[in-house]
Amino acid sequence: LGQIAAPLGFLPLLAPITLLIGLPQYFINILTINDFTWSIMFHYQAIPSVAAIAASIEGYAFVRKRAITFARIWLCVLVVSTGVSARSWGMLPFSDNPIPSSMFTERDVSGWHAALKRIGPTDIVSAHYSFVPHATHREVIYTFPNPWIKTNFLNSNDKYVRRCLITWIVIEDGSLGTDAQNLLNTLLTNGTFGEAQSSGGVTSYKYTGPACNGGR
Repeated sequence: LGQIAAPLGFLPLLAPITLLIGLPQYFINILTINDFTWSIMFHYQAIPSVAAIAASIEGYAFVRKRAITFARIWLCVLVVSTGVSARSWGMLPFSDNPIPSSMFTERDVSGWHAALKRIGPTDIVSAHYSFVPHATHREVIYTFPNPWIKTNFLNSNDKYVRRCLITWIVIEDGSLGTDAQNLLNTLLTNGTFGEAQSSGGVTSYKYTGPACNGGR
């Protein structure tokens, strides 16, 4: 909370009603077991940060209406606190933890494009999570190794389709953990999936198992 408020000179605390906009997402972030949602550097803090910025504007207006001299002093404090916060927690070249220059190099996405060309618009897919956002214009899509291994998914079985209806598996080469890689190896060995096409470090596999009749 301090990392959200400090860059804004703690002005958001003067407009608590506006600050409530970001409260639900803030508690979702800090109460999960996934520690990356606790960090200020990831996008999970976007809504709390926007709420804090709106609250800081109202907070400054509150001060300015009542004590113009104090408001000017607080504005100077705001500038200093923003600079100190950017140095301490930011990712610019002058910060304590700058983004590596390698992050700004253009990434080869030809493999994702090649895989997407193979997949029909309504085909059911189980894919690496980096690919999922680019193929969600369909009714059913899973992050691999779902639905064979339930990972970060609801426990209700009625959310799963029959496995024989899954037409494609799309994987970034070398990205799988032990269990997921063993599963993929098994599916390839027993002939459930095949006709692999690799491009740009991404491989797509087509369902080659027995025909699957009927619905879900």
